[in-house]
Amino acid sequence: MGAEQFGAFYEGDDLAKVHQDAVAKAQYDHGHSGYSGTLAEKPEVVLRTEKVFEFPEDAQAFADADLRKNPHDKWGPAWAVKVSIPKGFYIYGYASS
Repeated sequence: MGAEQFGAFYEGDDLAKVHQDAVAKAQYDHGHSGYSGTLAEKPEVVLRTEKVFEFPEDAQAFADADLRKNPHDKWGPAWAVKVSIPKGFYIYGYASS
């Protein structure tokens, strides 16, 4: 079994709620059977840094560099960073596929 990199911006104020809604959407889109290589496989999320990025594109650049420097466990939690415009979170990582 392999792993797929994923990452996307989600609007909202509460990381736990944003993550829960995003996982539910990914499960709807990709199924509940596992090994989808998407956020559907990540029941937990961890805020990676307290830094707040201005735009989703800035957060994505950080996430891409972070994943290159820090190989991420496909079985561990998803990672997230805060975005201010629009207010939300960029959630990223690797998921089993």
